Amino acid sequence: MIRSESTRDGVRSNRKHPRLHTIKGGEFPGFCLPLVAQIPSFLSQLPLLFSLVFLNKIHLAAASYTAAATS
Repeated sequence: MIRSESTRDGVRSNRKHPRLHTIKGGEFPGFCLPLVAQIPSFLSQLPLLFSLVFLNKIHLAAASYTAAATS
């Protein structure tokens, strides 16, 4: 994001923001923090994801079984 700042002599200059969102020491760039913050919510959704995959496998197995039984 670019912001416009006025300098001492009144001339406006465009420069990029300094790294406002870096962790102290600058180990991680700022764009990684939202991803790291979403990890707990993603982990809480894993049981639902696994159950949906499991139900899909059962559905596919049942569909192939009924297709084989009718043919």
